[in-house]
Amino acid sequence: MEPSTELAAAIRGIPLPANMAGRPVSRRGFPVPYFVAWCSPAGAGLAEGQGEPDFRIVDPAKMQRCLKFSLCWLCGKPLGKWRALVVGPMCLINRITAEPDSHVECAEYAAKACPFLANSRARRNTAVELVPGTVHNPMGNPRNPGVAVVFVHVERWLKRVPQGPKLAPLFKMPANEPMRLAFYADGIKTADRRQVLEALNAGAEVLKSGALVEGPEAVTELACYYAATVALVERWTDEAPS
Repeated sequence: MEPSTELAAAIRGIPLPANMAGRPVSRRGFPVPYFVAWCSPAGAGLAEGQGEPDFRIVDPAKMQRCLKFSLCWLCGKPLGKWRALVVGPMCLINRITAEPDSHVECAEYAAKACPFLANSRARRNTAVELVPGTVHNPMGNPRNPGVAVVFVHVERWLKRVPQGPKLAPLFKMPANEPMRLAFYADGIKTADRRQVLEALNAGAEVLKSGALVEGPEAVTELACYYAATVALVERWTDEAPS
């Protein structure tokens, strides 16, 4: 890969966090997050800057380094006291995420600059085949929630959700009130309450389909979590301007 030195016009006006400043830039002009796998036609696992980055693939070795050494998922540098999770509104209901912590500044930048998160009309690219020996991130929901959530907390280690040995790890988000909660729609635009609740309701329908399979108790439990999440959203959002 011939590294680009110029950011895409769409994100050039968004201040780049200091910790992200040294990250490679893709051919399309987007900083490549630390977790992304670098690939050649023969497979993944190349060193950074070798081959091409495939934003759809998580490098499992980098995932393990982030967890073992408490590194930022997006820039790869050590985390401090304040941590952030970039999630969809649905994750506020079940408090489960597939991605570990990032610096707050890195998380906010991702919510504004990531081509998928910052464009409510974007869809995950499943048409182009992956290189041999790799799979799409199994927790990568093809549905774009339309709203990106930055959940700020100070919990040192996220607990794992029990998973099979061949499944991607999942993590329990802190169950208490976040230190800060921010919602983004279409990049730098702050999402209002109506937008967040619409996205939340779409995610709730996904969770409800699973709860119906589990039975009435699961449906009741989900309803309680949903009501608590609506109250959380109302505390951290403003009404849409009239």
